[in-house]
Amino acid sequence: MHGGPRTTRAALTALVEEALWKTFKCKTLRLPRGQMEANRFGIRLAQAWAEHGLNGPKGNVHLFAAKHWMRKTKQSHLAGIQLELGGKLHKWEFLVDVFIERRRAKPQRTESRLAYEIEASPDQDVDFIEEGGHDYLHDFTKLLYVRAPRRLFVAVSRSTDRRLARLERTLKRAWRDAMPIAGELAVVLLPPGKTQMAETRLGLREAGKLNFYQPWQGGKTPTSGRC
Repeated sequence: MHGGPRTTRAALTALVEEALWKTFKCKTLRLPRGQMEANRFGIRLAQAWAEHGLNGPKGNVHLFAAKHWMRKTKQSHLAGIQLELGGKLHKWEFLVDVFIERRRAKPQRTESRLAYEIEASPDQDVDFIEEGGHDYLHDFTKLLYVRAPRRLFVAVSRSTDRRLARLERTLKRAWRDAMPIAGELAVVLLPPGKTQMAETRLGLREAGKLNFYQPWQGGKTPTSGRC
């Protein structure tokens, strides 16, 4: 067990808003436009959800992330956020992009908190592929192999409702066909840019199913952040 209440739709929406505000620190909330921004947002969201509902000190929650280099910027995808998180972010290779655990002194042990995968290559295939190819489904499936009470998947795609709807169907099918898995699952599907907040889709495991909703349809704007 992860020592906290199950995450509601309202709680997940609030966590996404908080991570977006902290990532961009601007007067107008916007969405990630590339791999670097998407990674910064995703790591913040992973940390916030890992600590959500946690009893006791949060200083003993540690993040382990693989250090990948971006070809265009010649920087690590951890650039920038490493300094902000300080000693809580460790460069370490796991099966997934980020693995979060809590270290306890009495009794001395570690507890897994969250496993996290991100795919921010907007031209990857969004459909269900039986074999071959490195697409959204590939990273989502990796996430299901890791033992963790919470699993988080973030994907950035081209800004079209149709494409995000196809990706939603693919992930639903993958979850439906997977072996029974315990714990919580959250999915964030983001269109790139700053004008398509309404297209954002958030998914949660509810009653064993992966259900999606769009909290910012109808012109609603996230207002919980502070710049």
